[in-house]
Amino acid sequence: MDGADNPSARTAELFHFLGSDPGQNIDTIVKRTLAVIGGLFAVYVKTGKDGALVRSSSPLPEGLADDLLSADTCFSQVPSDDEIILIEADGGHPFPDDPIAEKYELTTLLGAVVRGTFPGILWVADTRARQFSSDRIHSIHCFAGALALQETMGQTRKKEAEKQIIGEMAGQVAHDLNNILTGLVSYPELVLMQLDSQSPLNAPVSFMHESGVTASALVQDFLLLARPQSYTPPELDPLEVIRSYFSGSAHVRMRHEYPYIDFSLDADPGQPCIRISEILLTKLITTLLTHSASTVRGSSRIDLCLSTQIPESPPARAGHLIITVRDNGQTLSDDELKHLFEPFYTKKQMGYAGSGLGLPVVKRIMTDHNGYVTVRNIVQNRRPAGTEICLFFPLPGSRIN
Repeated sequence: MDGADNPSARTAELFHFLGSDPGQNIDTIVKRTLAVIGGLFAVYVKTGKDGALVRSSSPLPEGLADDLLSADTCFSQVPSDDEIILIEADGGHPFPDDPIAEKYELTTLLGAVVRGTFPGILWVADTRARQFSSDRIHSIHCFAGALALQETMGQTRKKEAEKQIIGEMAGQVAHDLNNILTGLVSYPELVLMQLDSQSPLNAPVSFMHESGVTASALVQDFLLLARPQSYTPPELDPLEVIRSYFSGSAHVRMRHEYPYIDFSLDADPGQPCIRISEILLTKLITTLLTHSASTVRGSSRIDLCLSTQIPESPPARAGHLIITVRDNGQTLSDDELKHLFEPFYTKKQMGYAGSGLGLPVVKRIMTDHNGYVTVRNIVQNRRPAGTEICLFFPLPGSRIN
């Protein structure tokens, strides 16, 4: 009968044998292929960045695995169009043009292409001259589809595991650096408190202190990116936090650094509360204003708006509070809009402040709080008029679609 009496039914049984490990599932699929189709052996040959890879249904004839990896053979030549490959020798004799088929006296080959990151072919080989029914051809095609799915799952899990390992390493390194930087920040502060205002050491010690503060802030950004949210955010009045920032020392320093920029706050009282800590909301506001301030030139203005919809834009989805930062500086290119929230992406020249982590941290904080961030160019009278970044916070108790 050449294999199973009912290939379609036995193909459907495959899913009862699959588990959670994609690697083991691939071996299971190859073994089931031979059980259903019949033949001398089944083998899955795929190409990859590290060369060819062979997975077999059972111990292969001696030397065959090495030959599959080294010889120029039909086994490893993946066609660009065909999905099913059927090769039969004339008169039941081995293939005269294929070194492996001739060496191992193979007379019949049935293959199904496995499409994926690294394409391959699932083969069934036999030393008998035989014909394959449409059910068996359909079955090997189904097995090839199952292999492609397992390959995708395996690649996804590998990338997730790599990201987790890198995140844990980055978090530990950032934590250790933070402990080291504590001394580089606190001791210069103590020295400055004891130095005379006219001392020549004031400038270098102040520079040392500012460098330590900058490095410490960078490490905190690393920690925010590397570690998931681990607290339940409280409800707070965002307008109260924003007003506190505008009247605080951080904004005073920003005004001093950018004296040519006019900062403004536009918000009606009685805005709804959102769920986020005061520290993180202040971090968001500081990062966005600093980003806008570093991109504008000459006499400019930066407006921070607090509303339930974006001015001069289509209404936002119901259930969100929007914090908008607008500037009248240069618009962003398509490439900048595409990569703006990627870590370490920055257009600043060497020697200027900016690590490329500010906006990625903004995106991470918004994601951790079930919100999102958008950026767009502002166009007025068909002319570029600046950029706009919006933070969308879901309102407590609202149902977000």
